[in-house]
Amino acid sequence: MRWLALLSLGGCGAATPTPETPPSSATVAEPQAAEPSPKRTHPFVRTARVEVSRAPGHEGWIDLELDGDEDRAEQLCQWELRLLEQVKRDIPDARVVQPCGSTPLPPIAPRPGSYLLVDPQELAEDALALHLLSAPDPTVWERGEPAEGTVTTHQRFPDLASCRTTLDRLIQARATAHAETTESIRRAYTEQLAIARDTATRACGQSRARAAECAQRPEHDRARCDFDVDVSARECNNARSMIQVIEGRLNSPTPLPSRPSPVCRPE
Repeated sequence: MRWLALLSLGGCGAATPTPETPPSSATVAEPQAAEPSPKRTHPFVRTARVEVSRAPGHEGWIDLELDGDEDRAEQLCQWELRLLEQVKRDIPDARVVQPCGSTPLPPIAPRPGSYLLVDPQELAEDALALHLLSAPDPTVWERGEPAEGTVTTHQRFPDLASCRTTLDRLIQARATAHAETTESIRRAYTEQLAIARDTATRACGQSRARAAECAQRPEHDRARCDFDVDVSARECNNARSMIQVIEGRLNSPTPLPSRPSPVCRPE
């Protein structure tokens, strides 16, 4: 769950500075000022902000910024905030400081010398595929432009070393999660392949037996029989096609999800 993805790594609140470590493969922004983001020509349709830590020097917050149809963006925003209620036990300090609305998010005052671990994630309605009917007005998903945007976690660290340590953990945790997901998918496809092969063996065997039976019947008695042969042949071909589809998926590596990289950014 995104609300715990970063915090579960031990970066918020109780974090302490760590000794300087050798450069890692994690993304670390250079100390000079970063290039400004392209200026938006219009405000986001819906925004919200959740504060997850108020510990001085280790503050953390999560920003939601959504575009698209206003009603759909509102539903998506509210859904994300409801997820927060499910993890309040793990993040007791978490609180909504700016609820879903059209007011632009105010900038956070920088703390010179500190570093921010910034982790943007794309957010879209696909995440709600199994929950659309829980909306107060389910027909909202049939109107207007789809809602989409970003949910960005910000976590402050007193120095680059401690920021980099948590960034390395985050990247490793995601690599591990990807490997576990890939293995789970492989096992599922392997089970489906065994079922498809059993189905093909049965369906194709029945098709051959039915065709042989029909061949022994007199011409005037074969109309219904030939129809049954066609049906069983289609079942056989469908089962074989399913085997090819599953084998193709089983032999195709699961790509890492395309997403912006988290980064340690100087304030």
